[in-house]
Amino acid sequence: MFDGLESLQKLYLQKNSISNIEQSSFSNMRHLSTLFLFQNKISSISAGMFEGLPNLTVLLLVDNLLTELPAGVFRDLPSLEGLDLSGNKLVTLSLGIFSETNHLTQLIVARNQLHTLPAGLMSHVQRKPGALVILSENNLETVPDLFSAKRPSVNVKLYFGKNPLQIDSRLCLMWEGVQQDWLTLSEVPVVEGGEEADWVRQLEATCAGK
Repeated sequence: MFDGLESLQKLYLQKNSISNIEQSSFSNMRHLSTLFLFQNKISSISAGMFEGLPNLTVLLLVDNLLTELPAGVFRDLPSLEGLDLSGNKLVTLSLGIFSETNHLTQLIVARNQLHTLPAGLMSHVQRKPGALVILSENNLETVPDLFSAKRPSVNVKLYFGKNPLQIDSRLCLMWEGVQQDWLTLSEVPVVEGGEEADWVRQLEATCAGK
């Protein structure tokens, strides 16, 4: 599709009403580092869609119509550092979806319809300054152990405001992270009739002594 653009480093395809991209469309663009596909009408992507992009560091798929992501869809992006999937219709993320993105530092999946998350999701986010995961404005009621057994060596910012999260023992790992300064909670849910600080206090009380 993009013959003759082998040396291109940045490709901007946003706001073009694109609904479909054929598999391996970017396979000859080995030097591409930035790909903008936001504000299109993409409803599905294939596992081989990003084949041949070993140097891609930034991928924006914001405000499309994605409802699911196939397993292995990001396996051809070993250099990916920033991924934004905000404003789609994702309900869940498959286990290990980011397991091969070994340089991922910023993951944004806000404004979707997520009701569950795979355990260990944040274990694939690199422990570098500026690391963040934004899960705001979804339908999350509970959160599993997002880090698995791998605790960050630097502070990671986690945003999950405007989710109907219930305060229970499963959230105590996050409170442990706050106390040990490897996690910062931002945009936390607001307790009905209260403020963010009230939610944090309830979380602290629930996790006390655990």
